[in-house]
Amino acid sequence: GDLTTAIDLLDESLLIAPTLGDQSYLATALLHRGIFAQADGDGAKAEEMLRRCLKIRQEIGDQQGVAVALGALGRLSAERGDFVTARQRLNESMLVSRELGNLHEMTAALDQLGLLAVSAGDYATAAVFYRESLSAARQIGQRAAMLLALVGLGEIACAQAEYGRAGAFLRTALRMGVEIQAMPHILWILVSMANLALQSGALEQSVELVTFPLHHRASSAATRARAADLMSDLARRLPPEAVRAWEAHGHQQGLPALVSALLVESKEA
Repeated sequence: GDLTTAIDLLDESLLIAPTLGDQSYLATALLHRGIFAQADGDGAKAEEMLRRCLKIRQEIGDQQGVAVALGALGRLSAERGDFVTARQRLNESMLVSRELGNLHEMTAALDQLGLLAVSAGDYATAAVFYRESLSAARQIGQRAAMLLALVGLGEIACAQAEYGRAGAFLRTALRMGVEIQAMPHILWILVSMANLALQSGALEQSVELVTFPLHHRASSAATRARAADLMSDLARRLPPEAVRAWEAHGHQQGLPALVSALLVESKEA
């Protein structure tokens, strides 16, 4: 979409909203303006908008809105590298959401808390977050959230050298991603599968898997960053001609065929 146009429209909404006397409408506009500012790389603007949104939600006693705003602020803090604040905000969002029975927002917070715990090497805590997220997501049929929890559990198993369990989690997530046609999620999973291949010694397969997330237009910035880090590691371990050859092999095979092959492996395992 056109991010600039969306931001312009939201700015117009923020000019109109105060004249309507509807604080909830204003808070919603601020939330979306903050999210779009984050997408545009303006972290300071995003923080300002989301803080204003949170303040309004607190003032009008909208606990659902408080949970959503805290979740957005937590994700922003994590992106900006302030992990202490991120954990605090996300944990509060998770607790409020759990109390309200808002499983959608709760799973979103749990997934982010899991990511933060994994990055800190606290795999036991991360597993608790991901398993609670998976359970809640199953209750509401939220397959995208189920997928992310499975990826998290796969990453934990990989970090603990439990490669068979890691592969099972990741292939289940991949199948789910294909079923719901979630290409950004599929590309995220492929990076995790490439990392699994690297850790288990299949360097050539890792190159093949990471090629698509690195270059595909549906890859998020986070997916591309993970893929680039992984490719840099592979480039240090393999001769340049081997990297080029396996990149070319992946492109020649094509993404649909590559994913299908991975799912066939899953059925045969």
